[in-house]
Amino acid sequence: MDKELKIAFDFDGVVASPILDGLLINLRIIKEHLMKSIGHRTDYFYPKSREERFVWTLLNKLRKPTCDLNCLRSLKSGGGIQTFLITSRFKFLEKDTIEWLKKYGSENLFDKIYINNTDISPVDFKVLTLNENLIDHYLDDDIEIIESINLKVKTKIYWRSNKKHHHSEIVSCKSICEFIEEIKKLEFSALWKL
Repeated sequence: MDKELKIAFDFDGVVASPILDGLLINLRIIKEHLMKSIGHRTDYFYPKSREERFVWTLLNKLRKPTCDLNCLRSLKSGGGIQTFLITSRFKFLEKDTIEWLKKYGSENLFDKIYINNTDISPVDFKVLTLNENLIDHYLDDDIEIIESINLKVKTKIYWRSNKKHHHSEIVSCKSICEFIEEIKKLEFSALWKL
């Protein structure tokens, strides 16, 4: 194989467990819609106050790995693959994100780690990062982001979910391991010994 395969993963809800995420995502969506309806200029929530940042930081520190990270370790050992972590976490969470990766021995599982240090819209950040790095396959758990980026990137997008998506081009995977198996089935079965 001439070209290295580029595979990327979202952090929250994909690599790190979604502690209370169902509830938090619904509350976030409601808050974002309310903010837009009263004329707030961004379409995403950015925690500005000390209290909001404290809560975000605390909840993010409570996360654990979503699955046995050996799937990623075995993926890296095969060669011919570059792995990326692409998280729209804002700049104030950068240090905590790196500490979390080190705590669980997963910082070396990724060739490149991208954190939203410019605090732009999560959608804009992911579109920009996926396109600049020519990512082949990307796994995310946030369906609103997936639907927003799907037509703006050449990357094959996967949804970490137990549900099927109504657009057939968005493949659902329950875990990182299932995502890797999907990629093996799609294009690179010769790269891995199945």
